[in-house]
This record gives sequence, C-alpha cells and structure tokens, in this order.
Amino acid sequence: MDGSELDGVTTPPPPSRQAVREIEIAVVEKQIQVSRAYTVDAWTYNGTAPGPTLRATEGELLRIRFRNLTGHDHNLHFHGRHSPLHDGWEPVPPGGEAVYEIEAGPAGVHPYHCHTMPIDEHIARGLYGMFIVDPPGGRPPAHEVVLILSGWDPDRRRHNELYS
Repeated sequence: MDGSELDGVTTPPPPSRQAVREIEIAVVEKQIQVSRAYTVDAWTYNGTAPGPTLRATEGELLRIRFRNLTGHDHNLHFHGRHSPLHDGWEPVPPGGEAVYEIEAGPAGVHPYHCHTMPIDEHIARGLYGMFIVDPPGGRPPAHEVVLILSGWDPDRRRHNELYS
C-alpha cells in the first residue's frame, strides 16, 4: 500500500495555489466636520469613518497590512471566520505595523473594527467598517447600498450609542 488509494479525508489536501490579495489599511487621525456646528477629532481607517467597505469572495485569501499612524494603540478585528492568530486582539503601538492573513468567509455582511480597549471609544471615534463576503458562485445582480448607523459625541461625554 503506497497511500495513493487514500482519499482526501485521510490525506491532507494539496497546498493552495490561490493568489493572496494584498490590502493596505492605515489608522490616521483626522478632523471630520459632522455638522455646521461640530468638528470631531476622529480616528479613521484610510482617512474615512466608517472605514472603507472591503469586499471578497468566500474562500479568497487576504493579507492585510495594517499601519498605525496615530499616537494611540489600535488594531483591526474582523467578524466572521478566521484563525485566532489573526483575530486582531493584540494592540499595534503608535508607528507600528501588523499583518493579518484571513480567508474570507462565511458569505454575508460582517463588521470590522478596532478591538483595543476601551473598544466603545475606538468605535465611537470612527474605527469601524463593513466587510462583504460574496458566495463563491456570485449572486444575482442587484442595486446594493451599504448602511452603517453611528453617531458622534462631539463633547466626548461618552454619550454615543453604538449600532450594528
């Protein structure tokens, strides 16, 4: 018996030859005018709050280079299915970098956000976004609109409610 008669359940599958898609995300501090009367000191992913909408196909491999360009610890935490090694629990110090490698899934709409304590302050100041994972076969054409509900606490009295 040379092992060639064993099936995929009893032998490991061959290594994936799938290309890895590279994504860059940087945390930057930015003032955002939220009304005529208020400008807030925001923490943003790539200069926007919410951060950029990320989109992938289920099973797609993503390598996210994360840079912290602020004076505070931050990180990137994805909801969905991924390895605990790339869960975004470890704070990235000011000026630091981290690389997250995830396999997109399951299909659906998932949030991502900063998971550094206090989490509510980091989200309230703009560190959140949407991660859309399409099924492998695609989906029927549709007019899509991404909505994320949030609010700003311009006086920083911690009265901002978090919505998801």
